[in-house]
Amino acid sequence: MKQLLSLYSSVLLITLTACGLTIPYESISGVEPITPTNLLLGHDVGDFWTIPSQGNANVLVVPIEFSGVPFDNSNVVVNQIDQAFNGNNLTQGHSLKGFYQQSSFGKLNIEGVVTEPFRTQYSASYYENLTSVDPNTVIIDELMSFLDDTYDFNDFDLNGDQQLDGLYMIYNHPSGDWNSFFWAYLYSYFGSQSADGVTPSSYVWMPYEFLFYNNQIDTSTLIHETGHKLGLEDYYDYATDDGSNNEWGLGGADMMDSSVGDHNPFSKLLLGWIEPKVVTEGMDVSLQPYITSGDALIITNHWTGTLFDEYLIAMYYTPTGLYEGLEDYFFDGQSGLILYHVDARLGPNQSENYPTYFLNNNTDSTHKLIKFIEADGNNSLYLKTPKGWMWASDVYQTGDIFGSTLNVGYQWNQGNRGTIPFTIRVNQEAMDETQLSISIRF
Repeated sequence: MKQLLSLYSSVLLITLTACGLTIPYESISGVEPITPTNLLLGHDVGDFWTIPSQGNANVLVVPIEFSGVPFDNSNVVVNQIDQAFNGNNLTQGHSLKGFYQQSSFGKLNIEGVVTEPFRTQYSASYYENLTSVDPNTVIIDELMSFLDDTYDFNDFDLNGDQQLDGLYMIYNHPSGDWNSFFWAYLYSYFGSQSADGVTPSSYVWMPYEFLFYNNQIDTSTLIHETGHKLGLEDYYDYATDDGSNNEWGLGGADMMDSSVGDHNPFSKLLLGWIEPKVVTEGMDVSLQPYITSGDALIITNHWTGTLFDEYLIAMYYTPTGLYEGLEDYFFDGQSGLILYHVDARLGPNQSENYPTYFLNNNTDSTHKLIKFIEADGNNSLYLKTPKGWMWASDVYQTGDIFGSTLNVGYQWNQGNRGTIPFTIRVNQEAMDETQLSISIRF
């Protein structure tokens, strides 16, 4: 009789769900997510994190004039660059400082100190054609010597690690092809120059023209490259047509993908900007909008006490704040539950494209470092059909159940962990988008 009742209940649930109706789970009271403390963060395991992720950071910003090609109006240039780094009332978007104050929930304050333009000793083509030495390192050695009498470089080492917290070189040459010398990127300094006991480390190199869009200051590239200075990796796919099963990154829907929106919860956990909340047993949870609260859940049946493992992350997405006006990139503006699959295990670098301390990346490893779990389960993002973007149908809505009605049999990457043994049900979204109720059952 018990088996018949169980079968009847299952059929009834499936039937009601298929008809667009839902029945509530039996509630679980008195159970809350684990909030572990003293977790290792990104800067504890990697050596690419030069801007401290919390506190104050002064970064040195140097406009670069190649010999024979001065800026048209150096005063205007310095003022525009200063606005991009420190301004309060930009026509579009945020200054670098404003974005990171908001994204970090006030935990990071970056102040850009913009120097007068520095003119290189040689022409642009001279540096571009250097092969025996790194051309950017040569330029850095020149400007460090030039600026040594004007600045105390200890002012740009607030965390006292004897490295510049940040060095940005904004050059006056047209941009070139992706991954060429005249592009925007973060790279390492290979020299031995120091001033006031402080040495350069990694640096941002980007063309002045990348600070503008439609003749207005645009800081999206600057913010993205600063993400690298903080230690974050690119989440876009460097080779979208290489035939691998690791395609299309995050479909543009992230600051470290298409340089839009905000940093995702995984990034903010690594940076120590949001409180880790870990779910390892059944419970009912109300999520506040991620963009204003930083609310996010790590959900796993294999919690090992570290961020550097495999798990799901759940957040409540709303098209507000740093996501506002970005419907073309983020789910057609559809609010609801977003699920990420993170595989942040540490391991030997498999990437041919960039240094990393993760086993996985979003270009050429067997599994992605971070990916979306699409609610519609059609894998359109990664199959690139009809196009490799995130759609409204990829957002979990009221009544959707991950692991039951959607994405049944979803697997962990690690073979010994098998099928994910829990479900995540969206119960209700508040009409005013103030919270989202979900039920997790193991």
